[in-house]
Parts: sequence; structure tokens; C-alpha cells
Amino acid sequence: MKEKKLLLLLVFSLSSFSAFSATSKTVNREVVEKDNTALNRNNQVTAEAQAKGSKADVEVTRQLRAKLMADDQLSTNAHNIKIITIGKTITLEGPVDNREEKSKIEALARGVATNKKIYNKLTY
Repeated sequence: MKEKKLLLLLVFSLSSFSAFSATSKTVNREVVEKDNTALNRNNQVTAEAQAKGSKADVEVTRQLRAKLMADDQLSTNAHNIKIITIGKTITLEGPVDNREEKSKIEALARGVATNKKIYNKLTY
């Protein structure tokens, strides 16, 4: 009888552990899909390139970042996108939560820099 109880307890423990593992894997996959680190490694437009740009470029990036951070309706992903301003172009990269955020961020960029071309590479 004792052996049956131990066996039953062991089976129950293993089944709950496997259920936890399946849930954990699902969560991790969602995180990996949102993470764009691998894409950034091959990126030709970098923040380092912007550092060589003009003070005006840095100011445009600063203004756009301030507008993004002031918008409480945007997700944490949207607040953390990459903004690179070089010359007459602004490049927006990174994951956002949905199409609406992507469009809203592009509109904010157009409002900050009306005379610049916007490359919207945001993903959702």
C-alpha cells in the first residue's frame, strides 16, 4: 500500500512538472519572438553611426524619444525602440505590440522631423 502511494505521488509530481515546463516554454518563445537582438547584429544603421552625426540629428532623436516616453498609451516595447537619425533620414527599428503603435510612432516621427525621410522598420 505504501508503495502505491509513493508511486502515485511520483506520477503526480512528474505530471505537474511537465505541465509547468510546457507553460514555461510558451512564455519563453513569446519573449524570443519579440527580441530582435539577432537582427541588430547584422544592422548597417547603428547608434554608433549616429554618434558621428550632427548635433541637429541628435536633437531630433532626443525630441522623438521624449514624445515616445511621454505617451502613456504606448507599450514598454514601443518606448524602447531604436531611433537613429542621420542626415535627412530617421530609422525606426524594434518590436512593438501592434500595428497601431507602429503607425502612431511613425506619425510622431513625422511630427518631429517634417523634412526627413522615415524608414519604419518596426515589427509587431
